[in-house]
Amino acid sequence: CTLNPEHTQTVVIPATGHTWDEGKVTTKPTCTEEGVRTYTCTVCGATRTEAIEANGHSWSAWKTTKEATEEEDGTQERTCSVCGEKQ
Repeated sequence: CTLNPEHTQTVVIPATGHTWDEGKVTTKPTCTEEGVRTYTCTVCGATRTEAIEANGHSWSAWKTTKEATEEEDGTQERTCSVCGEKQ
C-alpha cells in the first residue's frame, strides 16, 4: 500500500559500472618523463588516468670527440635523436 510507509520495500539495483572510451593521450611521454592517458566514461563523463611509460632515449652510436694521447684520456659522445641530450 503506498499510503502506509510500513508496507514499502527497498530493492537494490546493482551498479552497472563505467563504460570507458579508448582513452586519449593528455600528456605525451618524453624520453625521461611518464605521460598520461585519460579515459572518460561514455555514460556519466567520469574520468580515470593511466601512466604511459617514458620512451627512453634513442641514442646514436658513440662518436670520438677527442682522441686519447699517451698522457690524456680521450672522450666520446652520443646524442639522443629525440631530445638532443648528450652523454
